[in-house]
Amino acid sequence: VHLLKERVLPFRQNLSNLLPALTLQQWDFGDNEEGVLLLKGQSYLIRCGKVTLPSGCRGVLSPKSSIGRIDVMVRSVVDGCGLYDVIPEYTAATADGVQGSQCAELWVEVTPRSFNVRIYRGLALTQLMILSSSKNGFDMNNDDNEEEKGKGEVSRSDGAMPPLLYGDDEKEIPLNLHNGMIILGIRVPRTHGEIIGYEAISTSDVVDLKRVSGHSHEDFFRPISYYGSENGGRLVLEKDRFYILCIKERVAVPKEFSAEMIPFSHNIGELRAHYAGFFDPGFGIDEHGGLRGSNGVLEVRPHETVTIYDGQPICLMQFFRNRCVPEKPYGTTALGSHYQGQTGPWLAKYFAKPEETSSIE
Repeated sequence: VHLLKERVLPFRQNLSNLLPALTLQQWDFGDNEEGVLLLKGQSYLIRCGKVTLPSGCRGVLSPKSSIGRIDVMVRSVVDGCGLYDVIPEYTAATADGVQGSQCAELWVEVTPRSFNVRIYRGLALTQLMILSSSKNGFDMNNDDNEEEKGKGEVSRSDGAMPPLLYGDDEKEIPLNLHNGMIILGIRVPRTHGEIIGYEAISTSDVVDLKRVSGHSHEDFFRPISYYGSENGGRLVLEKDRFYILCIKERVAVPKEFSAEMIPFSHNIGELRAHYAGFFDPGFGIDEHGGLRGSNGVLEVRPHETVTIYDGQPICLMQFFRNRCVPEKPYGTTALGSHYQGQTGPWLAKYFAKPEETSSIE
């Protein structure tokens, strides 16, 4: 673990050659059962190892949902590449052994923003989606999508495409599209006493990433609730604060697909709407067919004070067809998927549910 004095994207460089000039302090995980404490406001670089992609493929990375929900920015870096969270088909670089190679040295840059966190060797902070280099995702506008020719089960024109969005009444809702991707809105409920979201509070306490359900959410977040006024359906987000909110729609990802939440437009204002963006096959769909979608959670950090309204467009969702159907999609009982069936804003798995808080020592 390298404590950095500055961040860097190693465009046409080998990151290990740059580290001596970047590192303020260094720790080794070793066999330390206490892990390593990362302090909020500092940036760290951690080597993950080498990644070899199949021929004709590229990689896209995104923080795990639990990591984004505690305001830890995790961005992946590979040698020779000047972009975060991207493994090109060929990592073009001038460094020896890098140019023209499918084997990439993968690092993660970790920056806790709101809380101190304790991490451990082998703990997953990010995840990798491997995409065919010739495909750019499923175009919801195009019934003749080249990617889908000959695969009638996903055609939108014949009605065989499974429902993707539901409302709170569990009825399918129509898709609003932008450039072939689904537009998702933010949820600001008007029901008296209902929780709109959570705001991170200032604290020096530590989130220990080994302690699932081991922290009281009251020590780290304050709930934001609606208690009835003429301002129902709107929420003011303060500059440089961190919020857990959610999208208005309930999303269902068929097991034939994976999905990614991506930024909508710079025209919505200066705010980051999410850190973690991947949605696994089966999200919002249970094994028995009874679940009709789950709310996607937003990790929001505005760079200016802004007012948002219920249903306001906040992000896009892009779908990718899987090469094969997973044997154990998200939500399978054996997987213990933490966020299947989540409704409304949902805190990370490290926090006990309100009814469990009293049992935490």
